Amino acid sequence: MTAMLNLRIGATRLSLDVGRLPPAMLDDIQRRYAAFIDDKPSTATFHVTVSVRPGAPWLPIQAAGVLPLRTRRCGPCVTCMTPTEAGAFVLTQRRGQIVLRPNGNVENCLRVLVGWDVVQRGGLLLHASGVVRTAGAFVFFGPSGAGKSTVARLSARWPVLSDDLVLVEHTSTGYWACGVPFRGNEWTAPRSNLWAPLAALLALEQAPRHARLPLPAGAGAARLVACTPYVTTCAHGAALVMRAAAAMVAVTSVARLQFCKDEHFWEVLT
Repeated sequence: MTAMLNLRIGATRLSLDVGRLPPAMLDDIQRRYAAFIDDKPSTATFHVTVSVRPGAPWLPIQAAGVLPLRTRRCGPCVTCMTPTEAGAFVLTQRRGQIVLRPNGNVENCLRVLVGWDVVQRGGLLLHASGVVRTAGAFVFFGPSGAGKSTVARLSARWPVLSDDLVLVEHTSTGYWACGVPFRGNEWTAPRSNLWAPLAALLALEQAPRHARLPLPAGAGAARLVACTPYVTTCAHGAALVMRAAAAMVAVTSVARLQFCKDEHFWEVLT
């Protein structure tokens, strides 16, 4: 049986061969990525075969509940592995495969693939939340615990791109922030397939009061690099990320946002 699921996440087009999956797993994938289904053919499509193989976990499961994820690049090939997923992608040939344990899902491998694909276009997949206002997309980035999910939850009356990962694409018309089908753990934000011009990059800092503070471009770029997962595990990927981050802050407003847990932080931004 052949079943193809065509997706578009930002400017990354994917064609997943999911015909080998059990019906319940196939239904779950179709629901999870429904907003990102794309039926327009493209020569740039990345073809990925997805299959299930019973067996022991690919990696040991950690008792603390933190998902171990290993990723590396060797030449044009990127590999990733968690306890329940193993992926290998040949970037130059735009093809790859994902092998799942029966309790696995494709999301972690797709995060790695999209992260590598976008950085080669000069964009970034950021640990961030994103909110769309009249001026465009405000992207709030920072390490775990900085408040990304809190900002998204407090901004739920506006379109939320994500509460955990935001894709920033570099296009001929500038930088655009895009929603992704990847969710965080703290708040279930909708999987929003929206694009909006990038209005501002805000480095989150929890504080007793709200303030927007200047951040030099170099420091802003460094913080963006620190919030770019999956790609910086090798020298080549790190160089691509640093170049993309420097170019992004050169033309985009970047600042520190000190905030406490109420929506009035928007008063110092708009």
